[in-house]
Amino acid sequence: MPKKYSKHLMVLIMLLLVVNFCKATEIRIALGGAEESIYNQLVFDFNNDMWMDIIYSQDGNSPVELYEYVGDLASGAPDMQHKFLEFIHITNVKAIEVANIDNDIDSRGLGLVDVIITQPDQIHIFKHTGDYDGIVFQDVTNSVGFDLASVSDVWSVSWGDYDKDGRVDLVLGRLGYDGTDPMADLGNVTGLPNLVLHNISTPGDIKFEDVSAEILTSVYDSQTKTLFTSWRDIDGDNDLDLVIGDIGVTSNESMPDGGSKSALYINNGDGTFFEGTVTRLSLMSDNYRNGAE
Repeated sequence: MPKKYSKHLMVLIMLLLVVNFCKATEIRIALGGAEESIYNQLVFDFNNDMWMDIIYSQDGNSPVELYEYVGDLASGAPDMQHKFLEFIHITNVKAIEVANIDNDIDSRGLGLVDVIITQPDQIHIFKHTGDYDGIVFQDVTNSVGFDLASVSDVWSVSWGDYDKDGRVDLVLGRLGYDGTDPMADLGNVTGLPNLVLHNISTPGDIKFEDVSAEILTSVYDSQTKTLFTSWRDIDGDNDLDLVIGDIGVTSNESMPDGGSKSALYINNGDGTFFEGTVTRLSLMSDNYRNGAE
């Protein structure tokens, strides 16, 4: 394709994606009821058809909802098809994240995005096994290489390729709490160790190894109360560092603005980390949900 046309094509694609995002968001609100009931929400093109699909959970015992975009924008009447059987048994969700964990592709060479969902008592990894003509997920939690299903109380999931091996690694932020809003009930929150999972998958086979003890070396991190995790290049050296935001709710740690006693792990560039210093992170309002921005 001539270069002068490729730029125009990219602009057109971006415009289409923006329009799809807006339309999909409108429909998500219409299908999901009141917006304030939405707890986690992700708008993503799961089946690589250039239309945005929607996955979200609501507070309480409502199941995770997945809607595939099947409408025609040109008609002015976009339509979403409810994928009833995908996640109907998953309720009371704390976090949802999507990533192509095993780097597998569809028949056109485009990546198939997997889904990570956490509940109070366990975590699930759903492998995308579908193609352009559908969205199909398989729960592979019990075959990832260790007992991931027994990991409880995960409130934040973040992914990033910290060792630059071309596979996304995970950090799971945890705290012990039975309710829905730990920031409103700080006294009943207990600390739990976080997890860092190194991705050793091959296409079609999702596998992880637990490297938490090698990376999360802080004594404090063994009993964190984590609502926020993020892989970011903090020091500008072109590799991912790890930020863990903790609500710090002992009698001498709590702060009136939601600040936290948190941890920063700086990547050495060889897959190892050293602990940096963080004064505090803001965790006010709903920004802590699902480790969101």
